[in-house]
Amino acid sequence: METSVRLGKVAGIALGFNWSVLLVAALITWSLSTEALPESMPDHGAVQYWAAGTVIAVLFFCSLLAHELAHSIVARHAGVQVNEITLWMLGGVSKLENEAEDARTEFRIAVVGPLTSIGLAVGFGILATAFATAGLPELVVAVPGLLSGLNLILGVFNLAPAYPLDGGRVLRAFLWRQRGDRLAATRAAAHTGRFFGWMMIGLGLVILMSGAAFSGIWLGFIGVFILLASTMELSQTEGRELLSGVAVSRAMTPNPITAPADLSVAALIDRYILRARASAYPAMVGERVVGLVTLDGVRALPPSQRSTMSVADIAVPMSDVPVATPTEPLLSLIPRLTASPVRRALVMEGDRLVGIISMTDVTRALELREVALPTVAA
Repeated sequence: METSVRLGKVAGIALGFNWSVLLVAALITWSLSTEALPESMPDHGAVQYWAAGTVIAVLFFCSLLAHELAHSIVARHAGVQVNEITLWMLGGVSKLENEAEDARTEFRIAVVGPLTSIGLAVGFGILATAFATAGLPELVVAVPGLLSGLNLILGVFNLAPAYPLDGGRVLRAFLWRQRGDRLAATRAAAHTGRFFGWMMIGLGLVILMSGAAFSGIWLGFIGVFILLASTMELSQTEGRELLSGVAVSRAMTPNPITAPADLSVAALIDRYILRARASAYPAMVGERVVGLVTLDGVRALPPSQRSTMSVADIAVPMSDVPVATPTEPLLSLIPRLTASPVRRALVMEGDRLVGIISMTDVTRALELREVALPTVAA
């Protein structure tokens, strides 16, 4: 899920949200302000209902953020690198660079999110009781009261054994510990997740046919998400298992074609791109790599400037190009590759360029491993 708006950092973790959050926030606010609150607490003004609904929606998404932060902070303490948290229409996503090394760590990372939501439910419930005891207006009491209920639902729902929900990850951790096999545990948890997804889709259809269109469609949509996400997570885990122990040197293109940094872009096209047909060329000053030229960079340059601009002028600087060593595990490089705008990395032995690697190379390496080790992916 891509981040649309960045909110800053907490504990070194970048925070942001996707635009879909605004749609859901608007739906929650509208539903509370025009239906739930007026029906349960009549005789208040529209402005009061909308103010209460807006506060509840904002604080609920803050609660989602706290849920994801709990995952991320525990993960970082366990040595799992967390790059970013993104809120979107179905909750939050913590972007991890690597996975837990053992079942115990997996369990701790997974369970802390629902526990945080349940803790928030208790806290908001206590606050609602305190507000009521103090004799505050019922609409004011309703704000923490509803937030308590929403957080309880969030915590309990996430404990469902539907991988990749938190409960599904708890199930995977339990099976991993029992069987000593992460891949087998992931397969079992993913099958449970797919069953849960189909069950939600079926329940959504029943609710839809009963006349509750919005609830039925929303429940079915969540079911489809769980179904697809569990399948994708299993595929990624199988891919990681296949590439486990594979070094960068096994996947890279060795001795890539390089281009002099002072060469004009027009000459680069005539002498290299039209002949070699590579998609990227390290820019060189003598034996030193100073950047990487890609076809996207060449296309972005107006034809009128190709004779006057040099390779160095349009090259992506080395500070923005991932660098790996031949012996580095391929799995540790993949997150840097996917996060890089050039989607490639240069492979270096000291100051000497020995190869280049792209996501296409990674995919090819995965396909070759599937052929060589069919039982691993079975």
